[in-house]
Amino acid sequence: MTLLFSLLVLLLLPSPGSAAPLPLLEARLLVSNSAPYLGEEVILTLEVRRQGALRERPSLAWPLLDDFLQEELPPLLPRRETTAEGEILVESGRTLLRPLKTGTLRLSGGGVSLGEDFIAAPPLRLRVRPLPEEGRPSDFSGAVGRYTLTLRGEGTGTREVRLEIGGTGVLSNVPAPRAAPGRGERLVFLGDDLSFTEETALRTLRYLYLPGEGEKGSLAFTLATFDPQEESYRLLSASLNPPPGRWGAWALRILLPLAGVSALALWGRQQRRNADLDYLLARLLGRAPRGLSRREIAATLMQSGVRTETWTALERLWEEEDLCRFGPVPRRGQNLRARRRRLALRLWNDVDKSRRIP
Repeated sequence: MTLLFSLLVLLLLPSPGSAAPLPLLEARLLVSNSAPYLGEEVILTLEVRRQGALRERPSLAWPLLDDFLQEELPPLLPRRETTAEGEILVESGRTLLRPLKTGTLRLSGGGVSLGEDFIAAPPLRLRVRPLPEEGRPSDFSGAVGRYTLTLRGEGTGTREVRLEIGGTGVLSNVPAPRAAPGRGERLVFLGDDLSFTEETALRTLRYLYLPGEGEKGSLAFTLATFDPQEESYRLLSASLNPPPGRWGAWALRILLPLAGVSALALWGRQQRRNADLDYLLARLLGRAPRGLSRREIAATLMQSGVRTETWTALERLWEEEDLCRFGPVPRRGQNLRARRRRLALRLWNDVDKSRRIP
């Protein structure tokens, strides 16, 4: 009996050479839009989910991206999730992609490395759509995204003028807008600058403008773009001399209704500015966001028309608020109240196309 008991104990004990079980470590690829247009920006996220202590820090390995223009984005702050298996730490790297060819593109080979071990992320497929032929301007040169065009050049005579390009795309890749100086006028290129703020980017093209002594000039620029959200082409224009209006006896019949519309528009804009972020989220989600997972919130907001950039900004705000409240070192968030107001306005503008919130 004693011999049998000893044998059972030996069988149950781990052998000296056996390794301890590895902690949970998973990788997956996520994409903001699985069916983009050619040249449309897409955010690719490589998410690493791990549980338990690791012997070293894992390193991200991106898939082959030869068919894309890419621009590295700052990573999201790590977050913790509670699952049936316990608490999981989620870390994410991000990169901005613009597909260079149409068709089905397979993203594979990505994952996470831990020493000599490699955990592969399941492959991902993108269905890249060609730009439509219908309505394409003759001078369209590949600017895909939502952009703005502003020309600044106060004064008269020889002076420097600035053409500002803003928008959601990679501004450095936007072709230079077409210049249309007046008769006998000259335009000399001076420089091309990029500036960034917390949420926006601005590209400024500087020119020396020579319209003639004492002349204001009639310089104008145009840029043909394709807006993926509207799925249509747009011709942007900026000019030193906006087209003059004609004033006559019929002007009052036009201006009075416009005044009423403007008053309503200003009232609606003021309402959007004063809107509370938590109130808007509750209206869009059908209930208070507390108790919902971020995946559930993201799915509902995307169905309502919220853009990926707005959702990313909302995630960053929540993560900074969590750090301020629960971080090991108490700290004050920078301009959190102003950022909440801006995010509420962005949510409203994304969803409220007809100036009504559901």
